[in-house]
Amino acid sequence: MPRGRSLCLLLCMTCATTAVMADEPSHLQTQPAMTRTAARLRCAAAFVRTAAGCTVGAFGRLNAVADRVFFYGRYDIDPAAGNPIDRLPYHRIVIFQRSRHDMLRPILISGNDAAVAYGTPRIFRSGRRILLHIPAREDGTGNFNRELLYAWENGRWRDVDVLSWLDQLKRRLPEGLAALKGIFPDYAAMKARSPIWHAASDSNACATAGYADLSLAWSADRIVLAGLRLHRSIKASNDEGCFE
Repeated sequence: MPRGRSLCLLLCMTCATTAVMADEPSHLQTQPAMTRTAARLRCAAAFVRTAAGCTVGAFGRLNAVADRVFFYGRYDIDPAAGNPIDRLPYHRIVIFQRSRHDMLRPILISGNDAAVAYGTPRIFRSGRRILLHIPAREDGTGNFNRELLYAWENGRWRDVDVLSWLDQLKRRLPEGLAALKGIFPDYAAMKARSPIWHAASDSNACATAGYADLSLAWSADRIVLAGLRLHRSIKASNDEGCFE
């Protein structure tokens, strides 16, 4: 797959109660369907590594696409105390597709990094494309964007590369300037905005080089940087309340 943090195919399961999970977000294959009530009330060990210490944090219906109906669940996992490898609580998002008889088949699952917090998924249009967006951010001063984005094509969700355009941004910014924190684009409007730092002198909490308005575009199944307008005469403010 073309994505910068490529999604790994999950190994086919031979048992409904055990699973081998990749650390990266995955497509689910050959997973047992659940009733809507079961998906809303309990965690299935087949796709959350373990059902121990797991609760359903959120559950809801998403927009339909081509007569296909989708749901999501956010599963909050608190690993067993004393586990030296996996001590921190984490969250996983599972996307379900409704099948016959109102059964829900899990088709996509997020990663299990305890530093990543997931928002509510949504399905929307961006031009002629239909997108499934799973917002996510990583804790820390960088507040990095760990979102997942999929485009509907030929009856399935295909991964969208949402990272490579950031390398384009690095190359197009004037020397000495940088975008040091997460950027969270509006994919319906295909635009974004970011404070800009003097890389050599600004602290992470205080961007003083202005801000950049960014226009984005599609190139096959990846996002590309289409335009950059740098506002250097206006000092930036950011989440930490830094005003220059």
